[in-house]
This record gives sequence, structure tokens and C-alpha cells, in this order.
Amino acid sequence: DLLLGQLNFIEEAAKAGGKISWLKSQFHQLFVGTTQEEYVIVDAPITGSSLNIQLQSSYGSEFLKEAVLFGNDIVFIPTGKRTIRSMSFEERRQRYETDDLFQFAKHLIKGDTIERIEVVSTETQSLFVRTGLGKVYCFTSMPGNQVYGWSEWKLGSDHTLLDIVGTVDDSGNASLWGRTSATFASDAPLGLYFT
Repeated sequence: DLLLGQLNFIEEAAKAGGKISWLKSQFHQLFVGTTQEEYVIVDAPITGSSLNIQLQSSYGSEFLKEAVLFGNDIVFIPTGKRTIRSMSFEERRQRYETDDLFQFAKHLIKGDTIERIEVVSTETQSLFVRTGLGKVYCFTSMPGNQVYGWSEWKLGSDHTLLDIVGTVDDSGNASLWGRTSATFASDAPLGLYFT
């Protein structure tokens, strides 16, 4: 009840009156994404006597679209579903800031929307995006080598991707699973492992 009361306080205190979209816990802090702003609660544990809520950005998060942890960053779908943003701690400014992960790849999502993000954790983490048109893009980053990039994962023309989930395959390996719908009426929906 205490946490729910505090979260209601966040909704009421939000500059633009945003509704809570997601919560993520990392580094003994609670991150809160609302439809108008993103916050961090730095008190651990959260008590009724004090609550240190700090506004981090004002991009807004798409309502009820879950955020994911990607490395040390929190990745979320902003309002409008036209890009994804990555929130990370900026040492120099001593605060969390966000970057547009599609900044140099806007052409990939032109005329489309982002519907889901998932992380698959292998030696190198991969961030997957499913769009409203059923396309899948994979983002890989190696910050130590200053390498990052997007690639499209194609299924073929006979299936449309309906959803994705980061999971493990039948052998226990980290994997992306996708639910597809065949374009032919006689074909049943199909689930596939991608990685």
C-alpha cells in the first residue's frame, strides 16, 4: 500500500499529469516511466517518511509498453512509438540521460511504429524490436569498441510476425521466440526460435 500511495503521488506530481507506464529496479533505485516523464526514486528502501523523486527526462513513455534492461541502461518506447530511448547514468552531469537508439536509423521505422522490445542475453546482448508491420530489427552495441548498429531479421514473405519474447530455446540457450501468422488461410499460427 505504501508503494502504491507513493506511485499515485508521482502521477499527481508529474508536471504534465502522466500515467505510470512502467517500473524498473536497478542499482538500488526505482525507475518510473510515465506517459509524460521519466523519474528515478533514489531512496532505498522506500519509506513513508521520505521519498526522493527526481525528474530525469520529459520524453514520456508509451502507455503500458514495458521497459527492458539492456546492459546498464533502461530502454523504453517513448510516446508515439516512433523510436526507442536508452536511459543511462551520465557521470559528468551526475544524472540519468536518454539517447535515441534510432537516431541514425530513422529510415528503418519510417511509416511504422514500435510495438515491443525484448533483450536476448548471450555473450553480447542483443536488443530486438518488433514493429507494427511485423518487422524485426536487432540492435547490438559494444561501447568499449565504439561499435553499434541495427540489422533487420527477415522471416520470408509467407509469414507475418505477431509478437516476440526473449527466452531460452529447447537446449537452454538464450533465444528470441516469435509467434507468426501465416498469410495462407490453411496454415496454423507458428512459433519459431530465431537465435
